[in-house]
Amino acid sequence: MMETPFDLGVFVFKNMEFILILSIIFYLIHVWQLFSRGEWSPSISWLSFLVSLVLFFIYDWKLGVFIILTDLSWLALMKIFSFTTYHKYFFKIFLILILFGLLIGFLINKFFYDLYFYYLIIVFAMFLFNFKKQLQDISLMKQVYKDKESIKSFNDTIIFYLLSCFSFLIPLLVLFLIY
Repeated sequence: MMETPFDLGVFVFKNMEFILILSIIFYLIHVWQLFSRGEWSPSISWLSFLVSLVLFFIYDWKLGVFIILTDLSWLALMKIFSFTTYHKYFFKIFLILILFGLLIGFLINKFFYDLYFYYLIIVFAMFLFNFKKQLQDISLMKQVYKDKESIKSFNDTIIFYLLSCFSFLIPLLVLFLIY
Protein backbone atom coordinates (compact mmCIF):
# COMPACT_ATOMS: atom_id res chain seq x y z
CA MET A 1 0.00 0.00 0.00
CA MET A 2 1.39 3.37 -0.99
CA GLU A 3 1.76 6.04 1.69
CA THR A 4 0.36 9.47 1.03
CA PRO A 5 2.06 12.65 2.25
CA PHE A 6 -0.73 12.94 4.81
CA ASP A 7 0.18 9.53 6.24
CA LEU A 8 3.81 10.62 6.49
CA GLY A 9 2.72 13.75 8.41
CA VAL A 10 0.74 11.62 10.82
CA PHE A 11 3.84 9.47 11.31
CA VAL A 12 5.94 12.54 12.11
CA PHE A 13 3.49 13.94 14.65
CA LYS A 14 2.85 10.57 16.28
CA ASN A 15 6.57 10.10 16.77
CA MET A 16 7.56 13.30 18.57
CA GLU A 17 11.06 11.97 19.17
CA PHE A 18 11.60 12.29 15.43
CA ILE A 19 10.76 16.00 15.66
CA LEU A 20 13.15 16.39 18.60
CA ILE A 21 15.96 14.71 16.67
CA LEU A 22 15.31 16.91 13.61
CA SER A 23 15.27 20.05 15.73
CA ILE A 24 18.56 19.09 17.40
CA ILE A 25 20.12 18.43 13.98
CA PHE A 26 18.99 21.82 12.67
CA TYR A 27 20.21 23.52 15.86
CA LEU A 28 23.63 21.88 15.50
CA ILE A 29 23.77 23.10 11.89
CA HIS A 30 22.94 26.58 13.21
CA VAL A 31 25.77 26.46 15.76
CA TRP A 32 28.21 25.03 13.22
CA GLN A 33 27.41 27.78 10.73
CA LEU A 34 27.81 30.45 13.42
CA PHE A 35 31.49 29.63 13.54
CA SER A 36 31.97 29.08 9.81
CA ARG A 37 33.31 31.71 7.47
CA GLY A 38 31.50 30.89 4.26
CA GLU A 39 29.64 33.42 2.20
CA TRP A 40 26.30 31.74 2.90
CA SER A 41 27.02 30.85 6.54
CA PRO A 42 24.94 33.64 8.15
CA SER A 43 21.93 32.83 5.97
CA ILE A 44 22.21 29.09 6.57
CA SER A 45 22.68 29.71 10.28
CA TRP A 46 19.55 31.85 10.62
CA LEU A 47 17.46 29.56 8.43
CA SER A 48 18.48 26.44 10.35
CA PHE A 49 17.89 28.30 13.63
CA LEU A 50 14.36 29.26 12.61
CA VAL A 51 13.57 25.71 11.45
CA SER A 52 14.97 24.24 14.67
CA LEU A 53 13.07 26.79 16.75
CA VAL A 54 9.76 25.95 15.07
CA LEU A 55 10.45 22.24 15.57
CA PHE A 56 11.40 22.80 19.21
CA PHE A 57 8.14 24.69 19.76
CA ILE A 58 6.20 21.87 18.10
CA TYR A 59 7.90 19.37 20.38
CA ASP A 60 7.64 21.41 23.60
CA TRP A 61 7.08 25.15 24.03
CA LYS A 62 9.31 25.21 27.12
CA LEU A 63 12.20 23.83 25.09
CA GLY A 64 11.63 26.51 22.44
CA VAL A 65 11.79 29.27 25.05
CA PHE A 66 14.94 27.68 26.48
CA ILE A 67 16.60 27.75 23.05
CA ILE A 68 15.66 31.42 22.62
CA LEU A 69 17.14 32.20 26.05
CA THR A 70 20.28 30.26 25.19
CA ASP A 71 20.84 32.09 21.92
CA LEU A 72 20.02 35.54 23.30
CA SER A 73 22.31 34.99 26.27
CA TRP A 74 25.06 33.85 23.90
CA LEU A 75 24.68 36.98 21.75
CA ALA A 76 24.75 39.24 24.82
CA LEU A 77 27.71 37.31 26.21
CA MET A 78 29.69 37.75 23.00
CA LYS A 79 28.95 41.49 23.11
CA ILE A 80 30.28 41.61 26.69
CA PHE A 81 33.29 39.54 25.59
CA SER A 82 34.05 42.08 22.89
CA PHE A 83 34.88 44.47 25.73
CA THR A 84 36.50 42.04 28.17
CA THR A 85 39.04 40.76 25.66
CA TYR A 86 40.39 44.29 25.28
CA HIS A 87 43.03 44.44 27.95
CA LYS A 88 42.27 47.90 29.28
CA TYR A 89 38.50 47.24 29.60
CA PHE A 90 38.64 43.81 31.25
CA PHE A 91 38.55 44.91 34.88
CA LYS A 92 35.93 47.59 34.16
CA ILE A 93 33.56 45.04 32.60
CA PHE A 94 34.49 42.11 34.87
CA LEU A 95 31.70 42.82 37.39
CA ILE A 96 29.11 43.10 34.60
CA LEU A 97 30.24 39.70 33.30
CA ILE A 98 29.85 38.09 36.73
CA LEU A 99 26.44 39.74 37.25
CA PHE A 100 25.34 38.56 33.80
CA GLY A 101 26.41 35.01 34.70
CA LEU A 102 24.40 35.26 37.93
CA LEU A 103 21.36 36.62 36.06
CA ILE A 104 21.40 33.88 33.44
CA GLY A 105 22.02 31.27 36.13
CA PHE A 106 19.06 32.57 38.12
CA LEU A 107 16.75 32.60 35.08
CA ILE A 108 17.68 29.09 34.05
CA ASN A 109 17.47 27.88 37.64
CA LYS A 110 14.04 29.46 38.14
CA PHE A 111 12.39 28.50 34.85
CA PHE A 112 14.44 25.67 33.33
CA TYR A 113 16.06 23.81 36.22
CA ASP A 114 15.76 20.48 34.45
CA LEU A 115 17.71 21.94 31.49
CA TYR A 116 20.46 23.64 33.55
CA PHE A 117 23.07 21.00 32.81
CA TYR A 118 22.27 21.14 29.09
CA TYR A 119 22.76 24.90 29.12
CA LEU A 120 26.20 24.44 30.68
CA ILE A 121 27.11 21.88 28.03
CA ILE A 122 25.88 24.10 25.18
CA VAL A 123 27.71 27.19 26.45
CA PHE A 124 30.90 25.25 27.17
CA ALA A 125 30.86 23.72 23.67
CA MET A 126 30.32 27.14 22.12
CA PHE A 127 33.21 28.52 24.19
CA LEU A 128 35.44 25.74 22.85
CA PHE A 129 34.38 26.39 19.24
CA ASN A 130 34.99 30.11 19.68
CA PHE A 131 38.35 29.46 21.35
CA LYS A 132 39.44 27.25 18.45
CA LYS A 133 38.40 29.96 16.00
CA GLN A 134 40.33 32.60 17.94
CA LEU A 135 43.45 30.43 18.02
CA GLN A 136 43.28 30.10 14.24
CA ASP A 137 42.85 33.85 13.84
CA ILE A 138 45.74 34.61 16.17
CA SER A 139 48.06 32.15 14.44
CA LEU A 140 47.31 33.93 11.15
CA MET A 141 47.88 37.33 12.77
CA LYS A 142 51.20 36.18 14.24
CA GLN A 143 52.37 35.32 10.74
CA VAL A 144 51.56 38.83 9.55
CA TYR A 145 52.68 40.84 12.60
CA LYS A 146 56.04 39.70 13.88
CA ASP A 147 56.87 42.46 16.38
CA LYS A 148 57.01 41.54 20.08
CA GLU A 149 54.32 43.99 21.14
CA SER A 150 51.73 42.54 18.75
CA ILE A 151 52.54 38.96 19.72
CA LYS A 152 52.23 39.87 23.42
CA SER A 153 48.89 41.52 22.69
CA PHE A 154 47.64 38.41 20.86
CA ASN A 155 48.68 36.17 23.74
CA ASP A 156 47.02 38.53 26.25
CA THR A 157 43.81 38.39 24.22
CA ILE A 158 43.72 34.61 24.62
CA ILE A 159 44.37 34.91 28.36
CA PHE A 160 41.61 37.49 28.79
CA TYR A 161 39.24 35.34 26.73
CA LEU A 162 39.87 32.38 29.03
CA LEU A 163 39.44 34.58 32.12
CA SER A 164 36.16 35.87 30.71
CA CYS A 165 34.95 32.31 30.08
CA PHE A 166 35.74 31.25 33.62
CA SER A 167 34.27 34.38 35.15
CA PHE A 168 30.98 33.60 33.37
CA LEU A 169 30.96 29.85 34.02
CA ILE A 170 31.88 30.00 37.71
CA PRO A 171 28.73 31.94 38.79
CA LEU A 172 26.62 29.54 36.70
CA LEU A 173 28.19 26.54 38.43
CA VAL A 174 27.91 28.11 41.88
CA LEU A 175 24.19 28.80 41.38
CA PHE A 176 23.70 25.26 40.11
CA LEU A 177 25.39 23.81 43.17
CA ILE A 178 23.64 26.12 45.66
CA TYR A 179 20.10 25.35 44.47
